Amino acid sequence: MSQSLALEIFRSFEAREGRQGPSTPSRAMRMTFGKYLGRPLDQIPRGYLRWVAANVAGLDPALADAIGKAISGQPIPEEPPAQDLYPEDAD
Repeated sequence: MSQSLALEIFRSFEAREGRQGPSTPSRAMRMTFGKYLGRPLDQIPRGYLRWVAANVAGLDPALADAIGKAISGQPIPEEPPAQDLYPEDAD
């Protein structure tokens, strides 16, 4: 399947579902588990985020805060930068 055909199919699915994907990749914090593992919080249905907030104990405090902001429509913090596991300067 060509990339343009795949993109056309994806866009038609979004239109049918009433969703519009972001024009640029989201840098919002990402879900770290579950059904939406790896997806930016701003692309996860609020109903699911409400369920997580009410039913999942022991959430990472930063993730819990970001979920609360996503539910209330506030800006979501960006994903923290990845740690360099192999810094070149370390000897």
